[in-house]
Amino acid sequence: MQMSTLDQKLIHALLQEIDNCLHQRVLTVNNGHLNHLCETSELFDYLLYLQKEGLISGNLISKSTTNTPHKMINIRLTNMGTRALRSFAQHLAVA
Repeated sequence: MQMSTLDQKLIHALLQEIDNCLHQRVLTVNNGHLNHLCETSELFDYLLYLQKEGLISGNLISKSTTNTPHKMINIRLTNMGTRALRSFAQHLAVA
């Protein structure tokens, strides 16, 4: 997935929802907490992208027979993710 094809509003929503869950003291944020934001197959693409870019950390659980992502657990914002979330908020406030 390339940056140009990503929905920036969805990325902001995902980062915001992860941050909200952590502020509500949800200790094990997983993809189930984010399913309401987009379809499950698309969600994994976004989560993997965010992890690859260093915006989130988390443990990916794959199905052993197909090695396809099944679940991501222990999702947290990294320092870079927190800065990106603030940057999104400032950009939206200006627009």
